[in-house]
Amino acid sequence: MLFRSRAAAAEAADIARRLAAQSLLLRSVTDSQSARIFIVSKDGRVQFANRRLTEDLGETSAAIEGKRLGAVFGAAGGRRYDEALRTTLQRRSAHSATERTEQDGVVRVMRAEFVPVDGEYGPGMLVVEEDITEAVVEREKRARILQEIVDVLVRSEEHTSELQSRQYLVCRLLL
Repeated sequence: MLFRSRAAAAEAADIARRLAAQSLLLRSVTDSQSARIFIVSKDGRVQFANRRLTEDLGETSAAIEGKRLGAVFGAAGGRRYDEALRTTLQRRSAHSATERTEQDGVVRVMRAEFVPVDGEYGPGMLVVEEDITEAVVEREKRARILQEIVDVLVRSEEHTSELQSRQYLVCRLLL
């Protein structure tokens, strides 16, 4: 009996060590990402936050985890994530959203993936959010330049056609 108790205790300790090692690995993987990654429980509380999110918010994981979305992201951000949470839990499937936000006069374009998860705290949502402002600004700049080129070519074509018509008339008059 004592032998079984010791074996069970050793097995539990081994499982706890492996779980701790996996947790550390997952933390290091998520902390190395440029995206903001966090997990929200079905009641709208942040259960996990990676380094990017905590740095962006100027907080620690301990200060964020367990708080409601509105307390972490403000009223507007909280409503946006609450809506995404409702949608994610209802659909039970991943979805994404792109949104322009303005803070202190600076416009940012954020792309978020919302994925349903079942974890330690029950059903919830994994959020992977990336700032794609630079890519969007560059794409809009290229589109604007392309439109300007098209406009110049159209005007040039109109001018060329008009010039050719005049040249034709002059030639006809000279003949």
